[in-house]
Amino acid sequence: MSTVSDLNAKLDAIPPVLDAIQLDEEALKTEIQALKDQIAAGTPVTQEQLDSLDAKAASVLSRLQTIDASV
Repeated sequence: MSTVSDLNAKLDAIPPVLDAIQLDEEALKTEIQALKDQIAAGTPVTQEQLDSLDAKAASVLSRLQTIDASV
């Protein structure tokens, strides 16, 4: 049987998770902007850069899908 303390503990645990996701999103946006700036400066984006960004985006997406599926 759940208690108010159990519920409060779960509710208190949510903001740090959301903060971590927000930081991940901001990091992706920063990296995307850096690639846009690089392209604008005439320097092509490397496959390694694309692969790195793709892996990070996939990781964030997976975390979000897991959260969405569990609620």
